[in-house]
This record gives sequence, structure tokens and C-alpha cells, in this order.
Amino acid sequence: MPELPEVEHVKQTINRELKNLKIERVEVLYAGVLKKPSDPSQFTHSLVKQTLRHVDRRGKYLLFYFEELILVSHLRMTGSYDVRRTTDPLANYAAVIFQFSDEQQLRYHDLRRLGTMEIYFENEPIVSIERLGIEPLSKEFTVTLLQQLGMKSKQSIKNFLLDQRKIAGIGNIYADEICYKAGINPGRKTLDLTGDDWKRLYTTIVFVLKDAIAYGGGYTFYKKHGYYPFSLYQRAGSPCEQCGTPIERVVVTKRGTYYCPTCQT
Repeated sequence: MPELPEVEHVKQTINRELKNLKIERVEVLYAGVLKKPSDPSQFTHSLVKQTLRHVDRRGKYLLFYFEELILVSHLRMTGSYDVRRTTDPLANYAAVIFQFSDEQQLRYHDLRRLGTMEIYFENEPIVSIERLGIEPLSKEFTVTLLQQLGMKSKQSIKNFLLDQRKIAGIGNIYADEICYKAGINPGRKTLDLTGDDWKRLYTTIVFVLKDAIAYGGGYTFYKKHGYYPFSLYQRAGSPCEQCGTPIERVVVTKRGTYYCPTCQT
């Protein structure tokens, strides 16, 4: 699933390529991604002739700000956006095509077809993001706040990191990476962490997410792999890069989890 760094990369790319361009046509190839409105005709009618002012991100959600509307998109497991020229061949699993002026297209692909799109008026509450927690790269995110949130929880540290109501944007892969680089066992309870653990965890969250964004994430448009050098993901049995102990894959709170049994205590 695309997580904060991948969604941030998509946001930056679309802003660079399509900002201030007008939608001339919308083609819905798979209506299942449309949630508000669910009718393709209403969806396309709402967006045609709208100019894209900018794209923002909230957690793993993309928010497309137009003149009068906001399109809220969640990529779920396999959703991706691709900026193409009108004449470029269409890839598999295309679900929605936004035809912009200047012969540019924004194409949404989704192999599992689990992604969602919702349209809101500017002053309308966006229900999808109302309960999201703090943005981990915002100035409001501090080690003090992180520890306060954790000490109110009885979860494992991994489950805490995945809880979008507390911290928005971190998913399974980056939670493992953060725990590893902070030297914390993902199964430990938040109540068991020391003050030094929280400081290390905070620093690692910010570092890993910023570093991954700089690399373009773990993968970019349409399932093309990026260059972020994950230390754990899909490396079960391989030696830990710090101590040489084989990386293990276990289940923590029903999620597949990679960790080093020596380095992470």
C-alpha cells in the first residue's frame, strides 16, 4: 500500500505537472472507485471545466483543490496516478482518466480496485479525514506529543504507529523500518517505552519519512519501484545490516512484521 512518502511524492509530481491546468474531460472506466457521488455522470459533470489549483496530502489521502470543489482520493492497496500525454498508450487497470488542457492526462490505475474518490464542496466537512491524527512531518509533531499519545495507549508500538487516529500516514512497511532504525521491538507495549526510547522513536520517524520522500518513496507511479533502500522489507532470512543476525518475519497484531531479534529490544 502506498504510504506517506509515496503519496507525498505523487502530490509533488501532480503539482509540478498539472497545477493551474483545466480539466476538459473525465472518462470513468471503472465506477467502483467513485464513492461520492457514485454516479459516473454526476462525477464527470462536477469536474469538467474545473481548474486544478493545487494538490495537498492528509495522511495517505490526496486532496485535489479545484475552483469550487475538492476531490479526495485514497489509493488503498494498489492505486496509483500517472501523468501522461494524451497520445501515450493506456496501461492496464486504468480506472479513471482526467483529460487536462495542454494535452496532459492524469490516469488513475488500480489493480485490486480498492481505491476511492469523493467530491466535496469547499465548505463541506470532509468526513474521510476528520478523525485522522497528527501529521508526523508537521511542526506540531513533537517528541512530547508523541510520548503523550503513546502513554494513553495500551497497544504494541507497531500497532500504535499504524493507528491513523493517532499518527496519520505511516503504514506497515514504514512502521517496520522505523522500529528497526530506532532499535525497538515492534511487539513492545507503548507503556514499556522509556523517555529515551520515545526520543529515539521520534527522531527516527521524522528521519525515515523525510529520507524516503527524498528518494521518491519505495515505489513511484504505476508500480514502478523507487530507490528508497528498505532495511527489512521482504528480507526475511537475510542478514541484518547492523549485526548479521537473520531478519525474521513474525505476526504482530495480525500484520506481517520484519525485525531483527538482536538489534530490536
